[in-house]
Amino acid sequence: AKPAPKKEEKKKKAAAKK
Repeated sequence: AKPAPKKEEKKKKAAAKK
């Protein structure tokens, strides 16, 4: 598994917040 970029992390966090 490769480390996800910061952008992906931000998107995941935003999706989780939603």
